[in-house]
This record gives sequence, C-alpha cells and structure tokens, in this order.
Amino acid sequence: MAAAGVVATLIVSPSAVNAAEGPGPAAPAATSKTTPLRYDHLPPASAGASRFVLDAGTWLPDRTLTYRFANGTADVGGFEQRSAIRLALDLWATETNLSFSEVTTGGQLVFSFVTDNHSDGFPFDNQGGVLAHGFFPPPTNTTSIAGDVHFDDDETWSTLSQSSSAQPIDLRTVAAHEIGHALGLRHSADRNALMFDFYNGSHRFLSADDIAGIQAKYGE
Repeated sequence: MAAAGVVATLIVSPSAVNAAEGPGPAAPAATSKTTPLRYDHLPPASAGASRFVLDAGTWLPDRTLTYRFANGTADVGGFEQRSAIRLALDLWATETNLSFSEVTTGGQLVFSFVTDNHSDGFPFDNQGGVLAHGFFPPPTNTTSIAGDVHFDDDETWSTLSQSSSAQPIDLRTVAAHEIGHALGLRHSADRNALMFDFYNGSHRFLSADDIAGIQAKYGE
C-alpha cells in the first residue's frame, strides 16, 4: 500500500492547503436524503472560477496507467465492486488518449477501502460527511501514494444507481470523481460536473466541463 503523502483530494501539499485554503467547508450532516455529501477533503473551486480547475500533477508522458485493487468492502461482492471501478476508469479513458491496465503488484492508481485514521494524514469521519479521497499525480505528490484512491468503509457502498445522497452510496460515481483527482483535476465550479465537490446521488457520466478539463490535461 502506498506511503503517507499529499492527498490528491487536496489542491497541493497538505501543508500548503492548510496554510492557503484552510480545511475547507465543514461536511454536511448526512442525515437527510436531500443533503449532499462532500466527496472528499478537497476545498471547492474558488469563488472566481467558472469551470474546471487543473492541478499541476500529471502522469505524462505515460498514457497507459496501471491500477491495482488493494482490498475490498464487505458491502458489495468482489466482482461487482471491481467492475464498478473499472467502469469509472472507462469514463475517463473514453474521452482522452489514456488507457488503464490492471496489475496485481505496484500500480500507479491503488484502490482501497479504509476507515478512521489510516496513516495518510487525512482520517475519515465515520458514516456521512466525507466519502473518499484520491491523491494527485506527481509532482504534486512525489511518493507512491500519488494516484491512490481511498474509500471510507464506514459508508455503505452499492453498485446500484442512487437517486439521492442517502445511504447506500454509489461506488461507481464516487470512484469516477476520485479518479478525476488521481488524474490531476481539482474540483470544478460547474454544479453539473462530476468534479463538482458535492455528491447528491449517482452521476455516472462526464459533463462537457469534465471532458474539457481532462482533454486540456491529456488531449483527446
């Protein structure tokens, strides 16, 4: 598993984020079916932003990225949860000239389910609140944690489409959002974008803003 480092669910390094941005808005209380939840710890796009925001991190010149499943959740069968994450990867691969190859050791993107304080400097907060986090690519993160995605296993996960932010949480949607961070996208100011900072049920597609952002970074 990757070592502790800079969460891709952050804008830059943890120290820089804390100094420049603060901890970001408090997470909503996850008690209402209509209450959106924060995908991750990353602050929202700045007030002056109108669309996608790029991080400095990139996997270029690599265009075939490797990924690995470190573990899984008991909420969903192993085949189903891995299929959901593969479909989330495909969303991004379809719109740019990136491809993803699964490996059993190493991997640039490593997916894991964890809880509470899991030794990366960004502890989860039990059920509700923050759902996951991903880590930006190098040079934002310079250790092996770059590209990793952690899901809060205190959430109840599902591979079925969800109409609201109530439990269970749509794994495919959250995975796709965090993969966006792992590829170097920050939160978008566009409320219709997958990369907007709040989860409010299933969003299993890339908006025009998401596509513009990933193509600005990696090409068509």
